[in-house]
Amino acid sequence: MVFESDSVKLYKQYRAEGRDMINKIMAPCLKGLNMPKAARRMGLPVVGKTIVVEDETDMYALTDFCLHEKLDGLQSLLDRADPTTLELSPMQMEFFQAHRQARSSLYEALTVNKANSAVKMRDLLFPGQPEVLLTDIGFSDSPWQNKVQVLIFIRLLRIKDLNVTSGFFFAFNPALKTRLLKIYQREIKFVPEPEVDWQRFAIFYRLHRKWSLAQTNQAEMQYRDV
Repeated sequence: MVFESDSVKLYKQYRAEGRDMINKIMAPCLKGLNMPKAARRMGLPVVGKTIVVEDETDMYALTDFCLHEKLDGLQSLLDRADPTTLELSPMQMEFFQAHRQARSSLYEALTVNKANSAVKMRDLLFPGQPEVLLTDIGFSDSPWQNKVQVLIFIRLLRIKDLNVTSGFFFAFNPALKTRLLKIYQREIKFVPEPEVDWQRFAIFYRLHRKWSLAQTNQAEMQYRDV
């Protein structure tokens, strides 16, 4: 018999509540957004109003990018949303606030505790930050962990004593560590301060399309301006 740790049980509760929360906020948050314009900023190919995506990672990344990044330099879509109108549960409200405060970064996976579905990580873009313990069942069971200490670009959500991802991740071989950091520092150097967060995401999305550990087939999504 397999027993789940308290952190894994809490992780599953938050994940279930988080999926429901995302379903509640998607329509009001994305209303009025020019999705093709946002996709171009992120680095996705756009033909007319058709956004060309390769796989689910592209779709998850684009949704994350649109919801979290301050593309107008002032507020993100999550910042503009009024949670009191969304009928969120207390746990969903915690998740919502965690999403508002989260930022993306590149992390180095150091060790994995599969029993607790936990990955100890070091932030490579903000090196002054303490190491964090990420709870993620899918990532801790990833076959990459049997081969390499993978690098992952994620948006980290901090909820009480639990650290989880916002839902997407870009994975890179650690042999690329020095190259990735050099490219990032070179490209972010002259970016205006209000654009740094979304440009960081866009830089690593482009790197993901070039060097990611996972690549799948291409698909297409059709969007209309609303």
